Amino acid sequence: MGWSDFSFFFTLHIKSLKIFARFNWLQSKADWNTKTDGNFFVLGVEFSPAKGIKIAPNYRNFSQRPMAFRKIIICILTAKSIFKPFGRNYT
Repeated sequence: MGWSDFSFFFTLHIKSLKIFARFNWLQSKADWNTKTDGNFFVLGVEFSPAKGIKIAPNYRNFSQRPMAFRKIIICILTAKSIFKPFGRNYT
């Protein structure tokens, strides 16, 4: 039993933007767990509109094998703010 997998991640910094992508490929070595076989893909951009605030809208896609079986597409907006009460960092 087990899986064969491949994962790729990259980040590209362009001025104040950070473009990121991730790809995962997962396949069972036998037919014992084929419902988890598929491809997972994330593409997004992170930026900071003001000091202490980061926003990262991203697109996620999971295609389960066989491809016609199920496809999940999710669009996510991630936000992070940093507060410094009394001179401490809280994230």
